[in-house]
Amino acid sequence: MTASLGQGRYCGAAQTLTVTFGYDERTVYVARELPQGSCIHGEVLAHEMRHVTVDEQLLREYVPVLKRRLEDVVGRARPAQGRSERQVMAAIEQPIKAAMRQLMEEFGRERNARQARIDTPAEYERISQSCNGEINRYLGRV
Repeated sequence: MTASLGQGRYCGAAQTLTVTFGYDERTVYVARELPQGSCIHGEVLAHEMRHVTVDEQLLREYVPVLKRRLEDVVGRARPAQGRSERQVMAAIEQPIKAAMRQLMEEFGRERNARQARIDTPAEYERISQSCNGEINRYLGRV
């Protein structure tokens, strides 16, 4: 919300903050060489769906953290003044954007760590041995 103070000066403060956080679209890829309906296609798809499950769990955990931290940022914000509404809005948005960048970096690091727990050498070995080694028939020695 901004208001003119007269003499080319404006002031403003955050009144409402709306944030959408999540995945707009998600695509799960399975190598096209693996025939749909085959045992190995099912194994690889199940592996990839574990990644989806981890993402969904992390989102459920992270949304309240994001909400609380952004509410704290907005709650600490002071009204801003400037020579234009644009300048005032930029001053209001700056700490919010900085907090979002930090939150996204934290989220990304945690996501990478959790996904790495799925993509282990043992998991790849398990998949290569599953279905009587069927994957080797389609992709060569894995």
